[in-house]
Amino acid sequence: MRTLVGQFLTADNEFIGQTVAQRTTASLLWNATSTANLTLSDTHRILPRIIAEPGARCALWMVDVRGGVLKKRRLLEGRVDNITGDNAPVGTVSVPVVDDFDLFGSTLAWQVPDAALSGQGAAEYWRMTAPTETRVKAAIAANATRLALPWDVEPSTGLGTSAALELRMHPLAEKILPPLIDARLQLTFGREGDRWKVGVREGHVFPRPITPQSGVLNRWSWVQHPATATRAVVGGRGDGVEREFALVVDEELEARMGVILEIFVEARSAEPGEDLAPYGRAKLAEHAAKSGLQAQLRESSWFRFAETYELGDRLPVKIGSLEFEDVITKVDITHDAANGFIAAPTIGLATSDPQQQLVDYVRDLALAVRDLERR
Repeated sequence: MRTLVGQFLTADNEFIGQTVAQRTTASLLWNATSTANLTLSDTHRILPRIIAEPGARCALWMVDVRGGVLKKRRLLEGRVDNITGDNAPVGTVSVPVVDDFDLFGSTLAWQVPDAALSGQGAAEYWRMTAPTETRVKAAIAANATRLALPWDVEPSTGLGTSAALELRMHPLAEKILPPLIDARLQLTFGREGDRWKVGVREGHVFPRPITPQSGVLNRWSWVQHPATATRAVVGGRGDGVEREFALVVDEELEARMGVILEIFVEARSAEPGEDLAPYGRAKLAEHAAKSGLQAQLRESSWFRFAETYELGDRLPVKIGSLEFEDVITKVDITHDAANGFIAAPTIGLATSDPQQQLVDYVRDLALAVRDLERR
């Protein structure tokens, strides 16, 4: 039997109390901030302490008891958000929880993180060209050190592909998450004692294909986007006839497609004489062909969260003649007296939804504008 237990803590991680709520929902997200909501009776003994405690926190645990053996797993942990009550005095109180992963979105990446604010003019950007895992961890470590945060960044193993990362007062999440998603790598962040461990995980590949006949696939749709660029012209430093240019060509892709598709990449922030090829390769990766599945899955005796699959794992899917391998990007978990424990994973990165494509376009445009504002 699986149960969700909420463990409440002070801002200093001192124990307040724990409870099994009337109803608990959690949305565990891959490379995004996970959230939970606990519904308690408004007469619950733990509420006065939570309400009176500034900076109260909650750790949500999954407790599994089978065959007399108890196993615990922390699903998320973070600050308690806006508490709301309904139908008092004999009603319910909703206690939302926001995972600590959200801190990546509220930590700025300085261009000279080891200097005071007055020394930020020493460099236009913090810049690193390295594999995805290496440059992401370096950026996190530099700014965690700047703020004296109790974060321990695990050493890089060089996962991902080499490209450039440039930071100038950007929120960390804005710049480090897209390359991780492109490389299908997962940023992990969790408390261990009084410190937080930062890691990058490459999801395991599920050992058997998921098919409609397996009973696991609930609803699904698939989409295939062809590549939209085969070569990139990169513009570096300089103006007019003095400007530096580089050409990056994916010759194999051009041969397969039988067509040349050119794009221009703006890289004025590069140093004079710097190799511009990584900027071109990174942009071509964004324009690469994308095939993906969006599907809601059901659990079964051989497909259970935290036993046979994890958030970020890769699932091979076979639907007729179509075969995909995509990432588990979300796990929705619900626990209440009426339905017990239910876990509903979602797989898929690609989207064919025009509205979502518009949202992505506007987001990318906003990022470009913010980059210009920081120059």
